[in-house]
Amino acid sequence: MPEFQDFKSAFQWWLENVYPDLPSEEKFQLRYKKRDFLKNPNSVSDDKIQEILRKYFDVKLQINLLDK
Repeated sequence: MPEFQDFKSAFQWWLENVYPDLPSEEKFQLRYKKRDFLKNPNSVSDDKIQEILRKYFDVKLQINLLDK
């Protein structure tokens, strides 16, 4: 599975690679989130993106703390 720096990048990947293969009923339910995200990625919250991604994948959040 690919790794991403943020939820918006992961959602963009999901829209390009998973969404097209979804059944019509699922696409219909997500159409507004897709449209909102494509118009303005900041209009869809990270919480909502996580909720959508968790329906299709196990999502692991990794935080790296680096010395200054």
